[in-house]
Amino acid sequence: MTDRRALTIRLCAAHTALVALLAGALLAACGAPRDPDLERRAMLALSRSEKARSAAASEPAGGAAAVPAEAPAKTYSNEEIQRVLGAIPGSGPILWAELRTSQGTIRCKLDEQAAPQTVTNFVGLAAGLLDWQDQKAGTTSRRPFYDGLTFHRIVANFIIQSGNPSGRLGGGPGWALARESGRDAYFDGAGALAMVDAGPNSNGSQFFITARPDKNLKSRYVAFGQCDNVDLVKKISAAEKMPSGDGTSPTVPKDPVKIFTLKITRGG
Repeated sequence: MTDRRALTIRLCAAHTALVALLAGALLAACGAPRDPDLERRAMLALSRSEKARSAAASEPAGGAAAVPAEAPAKTYSNEEIQRVLGAIPGSGPILWAELRTSQGTIRCKLDEQAAPQTVTNFVGLAAGLLDWQDQKAGTTSRRPFYDGLTFHRIVANFIIQSGNPSGRLGGGPGWALARESGRDAYFDGAGALAMVDAGPNSNGSQFFITARPDKNLKSRYVAFGQCDNVDLVKKISAAEKMPSGDGTSPTVPKDPVKIFTLKITRGG
């Protein structure tokens, strides 16, 4: 690889990192649920550019540097959507997600019309209908994805976040979905159920529930449902947090609320 190509890789990665960091700062200024994964991935981009530059120095002419890849993109076919959503027990037009937690139960109405890809992904993971990559065990699993997880990130009177089984940067199922339109109207009230992401095509398994209305979230996150028991959401969001250690606002709960089960049913 030529020095010119190595420099190009480095500059592109640095540009990506800068854009991501500026995007994070802008979202924070607008009141959006700034996700540390976004900033960390930006720094990873810089780290990867350094690795690519180092590889370029010793790489034979005509070769290609090995740069770690992002999670592969996933799109569900109509047949897959029908298979997953058709496997849910019960009768009626509405899909429900019931989160039984260590603090109480939250029930969410899912909107498969506004976000069919997102709902299929969420339902398939929750109900154990999809194979996903267990990063801790290093194997493929089909157990219910969300059972036993915690709300690992909380912002007082704003959001509670879950869906990271690994505890590592960007933990997820091993793939990424494109960002759908969803239904922005859910953000007009508290209890909106939406996907966490770090860009247009990075939705995986992590989700958040809002503790208050916030129109600034519209068009930035896929809202795919509406949850009840907002008082419990607010209570969880206001729990005591661990010091951040880097001067930023703490978001890691000292005693995380656990999701015992996340059950999907169909009803009226």
